[in-house]
Amino acid sequence: MAELRIRRDSCIRVPEEIYDALGMFPGTKIRVNLVGKQIIIEKVEMADDPFAAAAEGPDTSAIEKIQQQQKDAARRARDLFEEMMENPPEIKPEDNPDLWR
Repeated sequence: MAELRIRRDSCIRVPEEIYDALGMFPGTKIRVNLVGKQIIIEKVEMADDPFAAAAEGPDTSAIEKIQQQQKDAARRARDLFEEMMENPPEIKPEDNPDLWR
């Protein structure tokens, strides 16, 4: 629980630990409800918000993800190559008439 002071412009500052715990960032929408003498503030989850990812900042793991994708692609190519070496396809002259010219 935190005690806050309302500023002259009717604003309050959400404490950093609450802000971080809820995954809030500038532009996050909130809902404010009055229940008796209590004010309930809750984060509004935006479905398919096109700006949410950009507002969260750059994806610092993007390079690692790309490197992992490249490693996976190389591994799949190596596995396919090894499989083709173990069981090579049969080449027939009728499959490619220009092969023997």
